[in-house]
Amino acid sequence: QHAFASLGGMALRERWVREGDLERLFTISREEDDLLREPHPRGLAVLSSHVGDWEMAHHYLALRGIPVAVVTRRISNRFLDREITRLRSLRGARTIPKRGALAGIRSTLRRGEAAGVLADQNCPARERFFDFFGVPASTYTEYARVLVRSGARALFIACPREGFRFRFRIIVRDLGAGLPDFTGMSRREAARLRADELVRRYIKATEELVREQPDQYLWMHRRWKSRPTGTPWLYHDLGEPLDPRTLEPDGAEGAARNADQNAARNAVEP
Repeated sequence: QHAFASLGGMALRERWVREGDLERLFTISREEDDLLREPHPRGLAVLSSHVGDWEMAHHYLALRGIPVAVVTRRISNRFLDREITRLRSLRGARTIPKRGALAGIRSTLRRGEAAGVLADQNCPARERFFDFFGVPASTYTEYARVLVRSGARALFIACPREGFRFRFRIIVRDLGAGLPDFTGMSRREAARLRADELVRRYIKATEELVREQPDQYLWMHRRWKSRPTGTPWLYHDLGEPLDPRTLEPDGAEGAARNADQNAARNAVEP
């Protein structure tokens, strides 16, 4: 719904949101603007999250001459999917289907182009957990390994609204600068550790922006849906205050029960 409302607003204004409107509608610091101007011969990874107006960030980059191939999931309503795909593809941008997205990201980066990922998604496979606001969150990491191997630049980009006007602030953070080399390790192990560090930097950038503007985070997005074995389900009694004890493991006694419950929920929840 958030994406549809955002894209709907863009559709109403697409006739007059032009390059000449950038300074009037968008605010960006000189340092962040310089990050966008740097060349990316080995491709550019645009990592965003469910904070601010990510659809408008996509449109802003296209207006800046940086069309992004963004990873998206197909919408079941084919008419709505076609219209949103059209809006996302304005000014040379395009979409990469979520199924088989890693191959699409690789080919995009090899051409020296920009690929975009909303990476703060719950990973139902529960393979890797990274702390998000101090709570373990099942996290996708494959995209980070692709970025590390490709040598692409990696930027965190977000587009929070400024007040209640049609104005936005562009946030840009360089996630790939100064990644450790992990010398003395095998090439494969070093790449894995570098990918993990990239994921942590991305999560930290998201946390910092959410703390700054908590009203612009999509809290209804169930980031902690898949839980570690032995930890309870978090999304019950949503109308009640959160019991802090639910953030802690409940011991071996409930481990099997909670693992079964998580598996069942992951199988049926969207």
